[in-house]
Amino acid sequence: MKKILLILFLYSNFINAQELAVDNSSKITIENGASLNIGGLELAPSTTYDVSGAITITKSETPITGSNGISIDRVYNNSNAMNGFEGTMIFHYEDIELLNSGANESTLKLQVKESPSGIWAPFTGTIDQALNTITYTFSSIDFLSITASGDGITLPVEDFGNELEEIKIYPNPTASILKISTDRNLSYELYNLFGQRILRTKKSSIEMLYLPNAVYLLKVTDEDSNFSKSYKIVKE
Repeated sequence: MKKILLILFLYSNFINAQELAVDNSSKITIENGASLNIGGLELAPSTTYDVSGAITITKSETPITGSNGISIDRVYNNSNAMNGFEGTMIFHYEDIELLNSGANESTLKLQVKESPSGIWAPFTGTIDQALNTITYTFSSIDFLSITASGDGITLPVEDFGNELEEIKIYPNPTASILKISTDRNLSYELYNLFGQRILRTKKSSIEMLYLPNAVYLLKVTDEDSNFSKSYKIVKE
């Protein structure tokens, strides 16, 4: 898998994926002058940047609720932080995604949940209402999630990492059924190492008997907070 990903980025200046999953033993290299588009979140680093470690990046339609309003209906979540990103971020959106928040398109702010603080910070980017994009160039940032909101909206500080650490996933490795033990309101998505989603469920057991022997990534999402974390699962 690693070889395929590296070839993909060496020979293309623009890669488009709806969701992205990378495991501990792999990485995706985005060269200076190239960009990675993950379902409308475009990353164009000013220097070579590696997406590495166990990380899943997904797009959600569930807005973030703040103390005085909500974000638009488009939120990108990383299972683990993307650290040291330097370059331009282009956030694409649809007009319909602004309706629930009541946001004025001309004053949209890019909202970034920074790591490790978990604090949402607003950034004033360049808005292109014809292309429906917000563009901002970072000197360096560590981030967990990205969304947009109207001007003046304060999004909450969230830190559910320790709580998600308490869930039990077993047996791992597994030959058949993977079980999850938790009291939280969670949903689960299983990905192969090419970033393809195999299933989505809220059931606390996942049948893996008929899947090929391989390494998979299980994305666990807290439905109440929209926080997610990924776990490496071995099918043998």
